[in-house]
Amino acid sequence: SDDGHRAGVPPIAFGLNTTSRVVHTTLSDAAAGSQSRAAALGLLGCMAKMLSGIGLCGSVGMPTSADVDTAAVRVQKAAFVGITDAWNHTVLLFHAMYFRAPPAADEFLIGRPSRTLPMAIASEIARFVQNIDDVADTRVYSVARQRFERDIAYYLG
Repeated sequence: SDDGHRAGVPPIAFGLNTTSRVVHTTLSDAAAGSQSRAAALGLLGCMAKMLSGIGLCGSVGMPTSADVDTAAVRVQKAAFVGITDAWNHTVLLFHAMYFRAPPAADEFLIGRPSRTLPMAIASEIARFVQNIDDVADTRVYSVARQRFERDIAYYLG
């Protein structure tokens, strides 16, 4: 079709993963030291912010409990939920739900290009966020994971 996606495939599908706190950013956005710490803080509640419509990853501030509830409901009502940490099952589920045909071998490759932070900055951000409890995104991920596992059991059982 003209809108860039195959017939029968929903134009919006949410994919959440446990590494949602690591955002693709440029060196100028996270140069070093306190800047990388600020970038990490802006990533808290990333998925909840985006799914509730209150902000983007990297915007400072935390979503409210109501925002997290909105995000969780949107995940539950989404036409498709995939988990990038379970990529092969995500591809299989997508095909089972929308194509009723097996996927091509190259669909199991993760080929989305991304910018890469210099290792020192990426490592510092990763160490910093590991010590933070991201309550909002943990809840959204939990809802997404439950939905994903339910769909896997139903469609791929």
